[in-house]
Amino acid sequence: MHNLRRSVAAAALMLGMTLGAAHAQEFRLAMSSPPSSIDPHFFNLFSNINVSDHMFETLVKMDPDSKPVPGLAESWRLVDDTTWEFKLRRGVKFHDGSEFTAEDVAWSIDRIPLIANSPGRFDSYTKAIISKQIVDRVTVPTSAATCAGWTALANLYSPQGAFCGDVALKRCPDLLIFDHGLVHGAPSRTLASGVADAMAKWYEASVSSASSGDGLIQQAVQMARVLRDQLLQDAEIALASPGTPEQPGEAWVRVAEACALTAGVIGGMGGARCRTVAAHAVHNGLTQLAASHGQLHGEKVGFGVLVQLRLEECLGGNQLAGQARRQLLPFFRSIGLPTSLAELGLASCSIEELHGACAFACRPDSDLHHLPFVVGEVELLAAMVSTGAGIASASLV
Repeated sequence: MHNLRRSVAAAALMLGMTLGAAHAQEFRLAMSSPPSSIDPHFFNLFSNINVSDHMFETLVKMDPDSKPVPGLAESWRLVDDTTWEFKLRRGVKFHDGSEFTAEDVAWSIDRIPLIANSPGRFDSYTKAIISKQIVDRVTVPTSAATCAGWTALANLYSPQGAFCGDVALKRCPDLLIFDHGLVHGAPSRTLASGVADAMAKWYEASVSSASSGDGLIQQAVQMARVLRDQLLQDAEIALASPGTPEQPGEAWVRVAEACALTAGVIGGMGGARCRTVAAHAVHNGLTQLAASHGQLHGEKVGFGVLVQLRLEECLGGNQLAGQARRQLLPFFRSIGLPTSLAELGLASCSIEELHGACAFACRPDSDLHHLPFVVGEVELLAAMVSTGAGIASASLV
């Protein structure tokens, strides 16, 4: 349920407010008269507004010359005679870390006339607002390299390309437009990358969530298994016979939709633990190496799958994991995916650099620790340099 924190954004120029970041220091404010409330919408009183100015932020601020300047709204424009459009500033957080969105603005406008026992309402500023429209979040993937266009998760990278962390979004996009012709125009390497990223769903979710009693998570895990099987069957054909943008091959359509759409559904149903375990943790560590920045996300994740299986084999004593790794190696190679540090372009990295990547992957909050055994930097590095160990011909069936 929304609380006072959610009452702090409004579309009227001086009513759109949001709580500022909390600090541990003590703050004292001297005033000529005491406020009657700290609820920013309770009473249109000068002393109350003075307090609000120190506690909240507005959509639009006034500069010393009383000219409007951006606040939470980074820009605004008059669409027609009766319609204003506000573009909200990105990256704004409430004090509890949740994202500031257009929904908060709309809810706050609706709240203003509902304040009980207000001796002086603010609705004189908002009563002229007869309707509100939140622009839909629409994504248009330009490749099938990941399922990022469909998931409620945003990965954050440094300007240099190093993974910093991820942010869980409140919801998935309202609409995803998957144009087969547009996606078909992407380099074939992006589709192979998407195959690796999508297949990781099974290898990670089967470890972290296979024993879950939650029905939706179980369904997501089984979907991940079926997805893997389909990609094993169709990926080579899709890449060998992609067709044309006007008439893509049937296998290409199945693989592209599986990578960009189905994989995202699995992550949405199963939650974070159906998305990432060691394979993505390895990816996150490798991005700390500048030499890896020429490789695609899925290419590093695919290598991470091999590393995870090697860890399960060596540290977990899981011989089936070893068999799966030996089966995946020729498949990955057949669709052009790197299977070793050298093929990732990291042969020239020093031991210290590789240890640094492993240290990042082994951070206390890393998804690597969803594995059912302890993994340290030394063990992880040993797995990374031995992904091709014990290769023997094996069937993918």
